[in-house]
Amino acid sequence: MLVLLLRLILAAEFLFTAAYCARDILRSKMAQMAGSARYVKNALIGFVTDFFDTLGIGCFAPTMFAWKVFGGLPKDEHGNDRDDLVPGTLNVGHTLPVITEALLFLGFVEVEPLTLVSLLAAACLGGVLGAGWVSRWPVNTVRIALAFCLYATAVVVIMRQFSIGPYAGVNEALLGLSGIRLFVAIAINFLLGVLMNLGFGLYAPCMGMLLALGMDVGAIFPIMMGSTAIQMPFSSVVFIREGKYDPKATVMLAIFGILGVLVAYFLVRSMDLTLLLYIVILVMLYTATRYLLEGLRGRKLS
Repeated sequence: MLVLLLRLILAAEFLFTAAYCARDILRSKMAQMAGSARYVKNALIGFVTDFFDTLGIGCFAPTMFAWKVFGGLPKDEHGNDRDDLVPGTLNVGHTLPVITEALLFLGFVEVEPLTLVSLLAAACLGGVLGAGWVSRWPVNTVRIALAFCLYATAVVVIMRQFSIGPYAGVNEALLGLSGIRLFVAIAINFLLGVLMNLGFGLYAPCMGMLLALGMDVGAIFPIMMGSTAIQMPFSSVVFIREGKYDPKATVMLAIFGILGVLVAYFLVRSMDLTLLLYIVILVMLYTATRYLLEGLRGRKLS
């Protein structure tokens, strides 16, 4: 019953966001949809980035990298990419694929209701309340700190998987949390919701945190995807209202991103959970390294 209710909420968000974006494009941005040079690039970018997003890697950073390398954004009068449209296009373009992920994975593993609802609510609340808090946070310092937290979490997860040290003889695969573990998970997911306002992905830290707390690897997918999906439409509506997005890239990211999600979902659904856990560990290490390098590079430039 809970999964059905959450799916109805997400389906309503999907339809509202799609209709709101379509109305805006049809009303005032049809001229920007002319031409086809960027359609193929953004279609491929959307499919590939949301395919890997479904595996937990995230889609924002890979999309920005692809735009820089292959193009795909509109140009200004000087021939430079319209970087001012990047945040909005990322949010609006990937919202529908991310909601699709959540709709599919909510039934992947039956997560204990209190854990699922409380963590989704914490991330959503952190995203909404944190928008006004993070403007003065030192982004590069946060990147470096988060990188080391992810490295440490990956070590804990590996120790748990191979029953090393304090995890010797422990074989947990929980579908829900209680007591101090639930409190810790709520607090961390709230913080991750806040950090989303700085452009940090929630997936890898959320995966690591839940695995370290003893949850089943399959149970983390509905939580991490639901945490992001339930929040993204709020940001997207703001960008659409302000006109700070590229409609051509947005449409292609959304359509082909959904296709990428569907392909990845059927791959993950048939995957052995032990292999899935190893992929999650690699995702955590990749994300930690990326944050560390970005943080150190940013500090040198500042």
